[in-house]
Amino acid sequence: MPKSKEAFLDAATRLFAAHGYDGMTIRDVAKEAGATLGTLHYHWGNKDGLVRDICALQLQPLVDARLARYAALDEFNRTHPGNKERIAALLRAHFDPFIDIFGGSDAERSLMQQFYIRVSSDPAPAVRAISNEIMTEMSREFVRRLHNLCDHLPRQEFHWRLNAVLGTTLHLQAFSTRLSNLAQRLDLASGDEDYMAIRNAITPTVHFLVEALVAPPCDGDEAAKEPSG
Repeated sequence: MPKSKEAFLDAATRLFAAHGYDGMTIRDVAKEAGATLGTLHYHWGNKDGLVRDICALQLQPLVDARLARYAALDEFNRTHPGNKERIAALLRAHFDPFIDIFGGSDAERSLMQQFYIRVSSDPAPAVRAISNEIMTEMSREFVRRLHNLCDHLPRQEFHWRLNAVLGTTLHLQAFSTRLSNLAQRLDLASGDEDYMAIRNAITPTVHFLVEALVAPPCDGDEAAKEPSG
């Protein structure tokens, strides 16, 4: 890859993570990269092409790793009939690749977390379209597999429990550093700030989510009642 293109991508990744689509100007990217504005037009054509490229570079390895883990579950499921085991394995297949791929240095991890937060929350239509383009296949496969394992739940209730799973996933991936710091302030964790602490947090998180997913459906009439006392 030409050095000017690589520098442009690195600068765009940092500025997009920090400022989002609307806050990232091509002029600022070129200045930080030490390149000319012509670099953008030569390699990507426009800003959307550049954003699509940096999103693919950051997110596609995660997508590919998760899809591979999901596919490997077919063999696991043939030898593990227990629903809890199957759900736990699916959740691990969803969590672990993030830890494996983006568990590098503190600087790399911080940038990836910031980038992930930005992609997940940026309101720009271009970012939403690009994110959907990259992530939809993976998301649909995860939801399909989880839904098949939760056939005891009515569709609407599965929808809300799925929201809880995805919210937990996003929060753990995007805010793991903040979670570690909070745990230490509350004396809920040791002073070890190594990223292995986040990896070790996956097991209790998966256990919690499995129990929530396998719980029987709530009784609509009972749920609607006012608490007594």
